[in-house]
Amino acid sequence: MEKREFRKNAADMIYLTACAINNKKPRQERIDNLDLPKLFEVC
Repeated sequence: MEKREFRKNAADMIYLTACAINNKKPRQERIDNLDLPKLFEVC
């Protein structure tokens, strides 16, 4: 995974974690742009 992809997916992971901690629903547009296999790779 390239550095740019890693950073994007790390930011997505932080965003989703913050939403879960604060009991907030993530924005649908952000969810639609997730690359789940790469997100799980970063996790």
